[in-house]
Parts: sequence; C-alpha cells; structure tokens
Amino acid sequence: LPPPPPPPTVLSGQFKDANVSGLAYLTPNQSGETDALGTFQYQAGETVEFSIGGVIIGSAPGDAIVTPIDLVPGGTADDTAVQNIIRFLMMLDQDEDPTNGIGISQAVRDVAANWAAVDFATNDLANELVTIISDVASVDSRAAALPGAATASNHIRETLYCTLAGVFTGTRTTGGDVVGSIAFIVDPLTGEILSSYTGSTGNFTGTPVSADTARAFDLSRGNDTISGRFDSHDEISGSWLFGENSGEFTASRLAGGRDDYIRFVGRFATTTNLPELLDGLQVFNVDTDGNLTGIATRIGTGNEYTLNGTLVGNDFDFQSSANRTWTGVLDENLYAEGENVNNNGGTAGPWEAQGCRLN
Repeated sequence: LPPPPPPPTVLSGQFKDANVSGLAYLTPNQSGETDALGTFQYQAGETVEFSIGGVIIGSAPGDAIVTPIDLVPGGTADDTAVQNIIRFLMMLDQDEDPTNGIGISQAVRDVAANWAAVDFATNDLANELVTIISDVASVDSRAAALPGAATASNHIRETLYCTLAGVFTGTRTTGGDVVGSIAFIVDPLTGEILSSYTGSTGNFTGTPVSADTARAFDLSRGNDTISGRFDSHDEISGSWLFGENSGEFTASRLAGGRDDYIRFVGRFATTTNLPELLDGLQVFNVDTDGNLTGIATRIGTGNEYTLNGTLVGNDFDFQSSANRTWTGVLDENLYAEGENVNNNGGTAGPWEAQGCRLN
C-alpha cells in the first residue's frame, strides 16, 4: 500500500485592526481565540470566520494577515461596513488604546454569548449596538465609547501602512528572462512607495498603496510606469514600462516580519548627503528589549549588509557587516536619524528611518 498522505499543514495568521486578542475564529478544522498578537490557525484553502459571542464580524480566506477590509467583499477603508467593524472592535478594546493592540476582556467575551447578530452595513451603528455598548460598559466598568467613521478609516490605514512598510528587492523580467533588478521602499506612516533600479536616472513615485483588498499601487517617472500589488505582506509583483521596453517584476521583503515590535524603514549614505536618487536603503526591527536587527542594501551594487545593535532609551548604536557603526537618536514620533561611520577610518554619512509600532 502507498504511504498515507502527510497531515495538512496548520498555518498561522494574524488578525489586524491593530492586533486583536480575544476574538473567536473558526475554520472547518481549526478553532480558538486570537492571542495578544492576533494569531489564529488555519489550513491552506480554508475560510476563517471571526466572531465575538453571538456577533459574527465576517469571514475571509485564511492568510498571513487578515484585516477588517478583507471581511467585506470588495472592501475598502471607506466602506461603511468596514468602518463599522473597526468601530465595533475599537469600542471593545479594554484599555481604549488601540495603539498597543485591541484587547477584548474575558468579562466581555462571557457576556457576548448573549448578543444578537449585528448588521454592520447599517448607517446607524450606535443604535444597532445599544445593548452591546451597555453590556461592555457594565462588565468593563468604563464608558465604552464608539469611535466615529473617520477615526476608524484613519486607524485601519495606519495599521495597513505599517504592516506593509519595508524595503522590497527583486528582479525585472521580459518574456521570462531576467533583464535587471528593482527595489521599493514603502513608508510606514503614509503608505507611499518609491522605486528604483540599477542604472536608473530617477525615482518612481505615486499615490499610497490602496487601502482595499487589492493593495495596489501605480508609480511613474515621466512616461515610464510601474504598476504593482501586494500578493502578501511579504511579496509584491506587477508590470513595468520603461521607454520601449516592458515586462513583469517580483520583489520580496528584505527583512522583518509580521511579529516585529517597532519596524524602521529608511535610507543611508556613506558620503555627506542623502542622494535624491534611491540607493542606500535599510529596514530594521527593534524588539521589546531594545535589540535591533535588520538589513541595509545598496541598489547600485546589490550588496546587502546585516545590522545588529541596540536602542537604549532614545539612543541607537548598531553595526553593519560592512564594518560601519550607526549612531543616532529617536524622537517622540518614532523618527530616527544619525550618522554611520566606517570603522576603518573612512567616510561618514547620514542615515534616517521612520518607525511604526506593529503592536
């Protein structure tokens, strides 16, 4: 007899409206509650249903990252149903501070067993949630305020931009043949994307990545264009048109992961000024103990260097595998800047990076 097939692989995803803990999830083969990182389990090809007590907030195909946008067919950050799901979850947050994650208390999870279904497409969510808000206020001993639609829209954009932020490097192809490199940097606060490639004479710029299920972007430089999409939070792909030449591209996240605490994305130079044209890019993570790890890359050469060091208070001190030392300071908006110096007595140059909390 042939050997039995291997058991299905159980995958791990995250539910993010900020990380949401205490949310029930259900698939044909998995069930449980999300932890402090919003973690849920699923098998490839499964749909995951999310709920709190008697309230089903929606379902989506299992993936490494699922947001309220993914729970509504064709969802966007401006859809009423998407905004209402976000408002509902933010109202459930026990400490009323979504910047450190959304935590649903055990007391709320217990009383939620008595809740009826909610119509998240309503234009009067406050009225839809009268009983639920009263229950949450009672068992959590707090006001349980319901945020407005604009607050919800801004919140999910911030979450999405931070989740997708980073440096992505890859290749351009024509007819399946590799014809060059390509690199992207995604801003943690605005979702804006810059792109360049070896030998480029200018950066490609455009609007922020779309806050919808497509996660798409369009960049241009004169008549040259790049159109792309996030296939996952770690992979992007699309098409390019440079003059009379065209083709496809794929690019992967350079460093960091969905479990990062604070992600920093930025640029560096080994001469006096940061050049306008993208070249030195860096992405690094700082964990809750202040340990720093990441990667720096030079678009012009394709060289990559590991970064390791610390953030103590507001002071950075880290090294690259290219034998350079980065020092700098962090401000209250998680913007960092400083200087990198060649330890062999060579040139010094500036660096900068913007951070965001993935909570």
